[in-house]
Amino acid sequence: MNPDIVYLYADGCSTWRGRELGFSLRSLIKHGKNFGKVFIVGDKPNYLNENIIHISKEDDKSHCKERRIYEKILTACRTGEISDPFIFFNDDYFLVKDIDMASLPYYYFNTLELKASLRPKKDIYFKALKNTYEILKSKGLSTIHFDIHYPMYYHKEFFEKAMLAYDWKIRGGYVVKSLYANTMKIIGTAKKDCKIFHSHNKREIMEVIAGTDLFSTENITRVMSEVLQKLYPEKSIYEK
Repeated sequence: MNPDIVYLYADGCSTWRGRELGFSLRSLIKHGKNFGKVFIVGDKPNYLNENIIHISKEDDKSHCKERRIYEKILTACRTGEISDPFIFFNDDYFLVKDIDMASLPYYYFNTLELKASLRPKKDIYFKALKNTYEILKSKGLSTIHFDIHYPMYYHKEFFEKAMLAYDWKIRGGYVVKSLYANTMKIIGTAKKDCKIFHSHNKREIMEVIAGTDLFSTENITRVMSEVLQKLYPEKSIYEK
């Protein structure tokens, strides 16, 4: 059975009124191969139709971002109609070449300590990286950085069992992909992350994506919106 795709979405977290999710879905239909149903856990933008299956999950605003992500994935793990395993997908992942969803590697790039060293120490994401590094190291586990911008398999029983072993009340939480993959002692495949920042112009963006199969982006600028419109002009089966 081909794995299902699970997107997480929260109203108010988008820089483009949620439209990046629509373009991610267009890219999935265009270039994604061998996947099952598509689910969205959390909120559902009003431009999507019944072809995408909505699993409602309200965020607890008192929880940090990483904990809210973890709680949505846990909801997916506890939803019987979602395949086991399923593929976690972000709303700002855009496929530019064909990808076989039934045989994805677990990708990583560098280590958690190196990634943390590149972040401002007052940054809450730095705290999540540091927390993850320290708890994994204390357990004698590897500290590989799996939180690159690429889809990842989650096995339901393994995810719930592994992640419930950690204290999610900790300030800043943990980075979920790295915590899961290192806890499960997954042997990954090195892959350079491809995230395009707002400083890129259209020519630079097109040069970058020519050398990858999937990219992500920080903010949807005017230039990036033009690129997405050019790459994915047709509505997907998930849009009204």
